Amino acid sequence: MPQLNYNLSPNPAQPGMPLSNDRTAYLVRSVPAGVIVPFGVLCEIYASSNGTAVCRPVQDATTGGAFAPLQGGVSMLDEFAVEMGYTPYPVPPSTVGNTTAGYPIGYSVPLVFRGGIWGSWDGNTGVALAITGPIQVWHSSTGANPQGVFTTKAVSATVGGEIDLAGASIIQWDPWLRGGAYTDSFGNVTDVVALQINLPGKS
Repeated sequence: MPQLNYNLSPNPAQPGMPLSNDRTAYLVRSVPAGVIVPFGVLCEIYASSNGTAVCRPVQDATTGGAFAPLQGGVSMLDEFAVEMGYTPYPVPPSTVGNTTAGYPIGYSVPLVFRGGIWGSWDGNTGVALAITGPIQVWHSSTGANPQGVFTTKAVSATVGGEIDLAGASIIQWDPWLRGGAYTDSFGNVTDVVALQINLPGKS
């Protein structure tokens, strides 16, 4: 079948991609997924039912609770690790592209806890992304709103819609002004924010 669509304006990145090719500046820890973990989200480490350490997107343990996650880092993109989770293009073709929910439960998730990475952003245009500065993160206690997705919306304690500052160790860092919302030639929408991370901990 001939290719009928061409992407003339590729996105600068996908959530979870490294911010640069300077791999020596990166520190990554790998933790099994306790739930499905999307790419480019802030994750926390917690104890599973059998006592092993697993990770999940940050969330409140109790509704409206204080935000104090054991942050493990931002999940790095690794499409090959979840290749079997792809949804193929339909035939005949439409604007729906290949997608995957993320790392399945039990998969080893690479978490960037030091270095630059493209985070998953909620696309809020009420407050523009900055060149550098603090960034907030969704941590919905109910799953009604995103978990671990970055935002420029204000801090909120609304049950199910909790938002807090991601912390001093995670900031926006986008001197190229490439973060934002992108729609490619296939109709796929991608929202990304450029981040610098310097979380405490050892690999």
